[in-house]
Amino acid sequence: MTKHMKKYLALAAFTLTSTTALANDLYLDVSNDTFHGRIDATNSSSGVNYLAEALLNDEDGSVFNLGVMKTGRLNNQNVIGGLGVKFMYLDTDADNYLALSLGGSLSFAFPNLPDTRLVTELFYAPSVTTTDDLDNVVDFNLRLEYQLFENGNIYGGVRLLQVENEFDVEHEIDDGFFIGIKLSY
Repeated sequence: MTKHMKKYLALAAFTLTSTTALANDLYLDVSNDTFHGRIDATNSSSGVNYLAEALLNDEDGSVFNLGVMKTGRLNNQNVIGGLGVKFMYLDTDADNYLALSLGGSLSFAFPNLPDTRLVTELFYAPSVTTTDDLDNVVDFNLRLEYQLFENGNIYGGVRLLQVENEFDVEHEIDDGFFIGIKLSY
């Protein structure tokens, strides 16, 4: 395990255990080429969401994120929005990079289908917030969730995680469909 990964995991553990009154979610999903895991810890009184995330692709690289988002209901009671930041460590075939990405999320509950949600997230890191030769990072996903029981959901969707270097070479770490489960505890 690299020195950077040890620091990253220690920071993730501290972040997720240093808050109170948390609602926790564990996301696990797979595609043909990737495994993705994410832990969310949301402070129910402030609406602040802390996350630690890993996307592993043995051929195209891996990405590790720590983030924080402020979430809340929008004027429409069926929509929850969030704005936040992710600190990203990218381990690609070409090199290792760090990036600070800004973005947000929208979650829409269908009024006639109370157990179904459409969720999307988009984060972007321009060259000014990345290291070395990295020009930008795009992290986008769209998924449809269905609640099977009180603390368990299934979901499926599409993800694009792409980096571009200063030579205009695009490298897609993930770019396809995935299926997964969400466990709340």
